[in-house]
Amino acid sequence: MVAKPYTSPAQCQAKVQPQISDESARRLRGHEKLLENLVFVAEQEASARGISLLKIDVLPAWSHEYEERSGVVIQVEVRATDEQRFCFWEGMSERMDSLQDTLAPEENDFLTDEISVIVDQG
Repeated sequence: MVAKPYTSPAQCQAKVQPQISDESARRLRGHEKLLENLVFVAEQEASARGISLLKIDVLPAWSHEYEERSGVVIQVEVRATDEQRFCFWEGMSERMDSLQDTLAPEENDFLTDEISVIVDQG
């Protein structure tokens, strides 16, 4: 599958507003636009695949291997079959890879080092 080119979220309003924990908001400080971009990508991928995007939660990632506490998990809940869910996750991953080419080095590092995406069945 070929990654779709990244499209800016400036043209549309988010349909699903992410729920962001206080700790996650602290960790995301300065990277809020990146989160907005990722929500937009999730909406586009869900729409392209004809699946329902139910909610997005942004939670702190807690490492069990080291003391750093700066990462976040974006937990996307969809209504889809297992195969559709996998294809959605794969599409998100490809679009995130494409997004990396458009980011400043600091934002790129934050995306690759501090953000994880999980896709759950709703």
